[in-house]
Amino acid sequence: MKKRIFPVIILFICIFAVSNVHGSLGLRAKPAALNSDTQINISWDSVANALYYKVYRKEYTNGDDSDDGYVLLSIINVDKEKNYLNFV
Repeated sequence: MKKRIFPVIILFICIFAVSNVHGSLGLRAKPAALNSDTQINISWDSVANALYYKVYRKEYTNGDDSDDGYVLLSIINVDKEKNYLNFV
């Protein structure tokens, strides 16, 4: 009986030990220099132990200010991106 419980416990820990971490929003945005009417530069404060950042854009239509309608623009991998605290 004990031999069966141990693998189940390990499997449970592996599945449920992963969680999303949300940091405080310290986001800054300004127009990009070359195409200031179509691009912005955004930057943010780092979050301790972050592995990646997801950048979303809100699709705002007909006065809708709900939490629906976000489009994923980019996933920035901290280990691979040279400058991972901004996005153009």
